[in-house]
Amino acid sequence: MSNLNATEKQLKILKWIGTILLLAGVTLNTLNTPQWQAIVYPYNLYASLGGSFMLLVVARIQNDLPYMILNMLVMVMYIAGVYNAMCPIATNCLWCGM
Repeated sequence: MSNLNATEKQLKILKWIGTILLLAGVTLNTLNTPQWQAIVYPYNLYASLGGSFMLLVVARIQNDLPYMILNMLVMVMYIAGVYNAMCPIATNCLWCGM
């Protein structure tokens, strides 16, 4: 019984860390204006990606298919954003042709 309680505690910690990271990313997304973009971007993407990954891990452990699909799709979108953020320094970029 103690292993179950320890597992539940670990899942709760992962959920809270994922939630805090995702909320931090969303907050940074709202600040991604021309005045703040140099400070916020791409950290908004990294925080959101980390939060979505943590919540995906929790959903996988709990076999929660709707949340797995949701977080996988969100992660794909954030990965595309991170790739786009790195595009000016990447060679042979597929999106911008550099």
